[in-house]
Amino acid sequence: MKKKIFQMTNKSHFINPEHIVEAYFTVKGTFEITLSTGKKIQLDESESKYLMDVFDFEKPL
Repeated sequence: MKKKIFQMTNKSHFINPEHIVEAYFTVKGTFEITLSTGKKIQLDESESKYLMDVFDFEKPL
């Protein structure tokens, strides 16, 4: 089974969702994520929508 990764809109990064250790939903309706490397990344609206499709934020584990 292929793992889902996504490319940032500005094409500067590819993100493996398994490496996301924190995700904060901002008041702007976007996510700020922290990767396992400690790097914080602000997602734009389309990237945030994709992240919501990858993870189930309604019923987390």
